[in-house]
Amino acid sequence: MYCFDKILKIIAVVIVFNLASQPARSQDSINSIHLTSQCEEQVAQYNLNTYEITGDADIEVTQRGSIQHSISQVVFEAYHWGLIFRANGQEILHCASPFVYEDFILVEQDIDYSLFQLDEFNTVRFYIHSKVNCGSNCYYSRVDTVAIPYNKDFPPIGYVELKSKNYEYPSRFFRAYLNEDERHLLDNVNR
Repeated sequence: MYCFDKILKIIAVVIVFNLASQPARSQDSINSIHLTSQCEEQVAQYNLNTYEITGDADIEVTQRGSIQHSISQVVFEAYHWGLIFRANGQEILHCASPFVYEDFILVEQDIDYSLFQLDEFNTVRFYIHSKVNCGSNCYYSRVDTVAIPYNKDFPPIGYVELKSKNYEYPSRFFRAYLNEDERHLLDNVNR
């Protein structure tokens, strides 16, 4: 019995020491970052004020060309999390939902235009393919787009690109946009 008590004390000391040596995670204000349209709604609805970066996103990501970017996982509070997309010195926060499972991201460079097509500029686009749970045995695909311009005069934006009909997963329109290797990656995401 004495030996067991001693082992428990040693374990408790090790746990306390490990917790004390962990660096404190900083929380950032939501007001200091651009938000996707869907994220703006969630922030207002649930009165979210801060987020914490928890590491790199654990999602299958493929890119076309050599594009410098990063995708980080964030958490606001229980049941609220999201992704931060960074490129070209800008960043934008995309909120997730408990009923939406982001499973595949395609990154590519594209050309965008300003209002009335006066300015042309390069943009990094992130296409986020997700499986949406709409109830018992109900699901569909959704593709969100996050665009970060190279021109810092234009802010990054994020919006829902398309939603498929019920029971269509993966999205056939998104899948048709992918090349053969990218389709193979998407098809093997949930296996």
